Amino acid sequence: MKSNLKQKAQMGFTLIELMIVVAIIGILAAVAIPAYQDYTQRTQVSGGLTGISAWKQAVAMCFQETADMTACDGGANGVPADIATGDAGATVNYVDEVTT
Repeated sequence: MKSNLKQKAQMGFTLIELMIVVAIIGILAAVAIPAYQDYTQRTQVSGGLTGISAWKQAVAMCFQETADMTACDGGANGVPADIATGDAGATVNYVDEVTT
């Protein structure tokens, strides 16, 4: 009879066990959130660099052809004028803002 009562009493978790689980989750979140924020910033910067590669190549070609950097403005000598025009409707990812 005593063993039957003991089994019924051990059906749930104690407050200490629940507090330990909450503390472990808090520690994991404290480590994971800054790492995730750093990851998203690196992804945004990478997307911005990918987006400007067309301009970089166009300016390099313009400078090779004209030997004058001032002639390589946006919209002149093959350098794209805007990120939305000249990409034939392609989706372009870019960085709005990078905060630290």
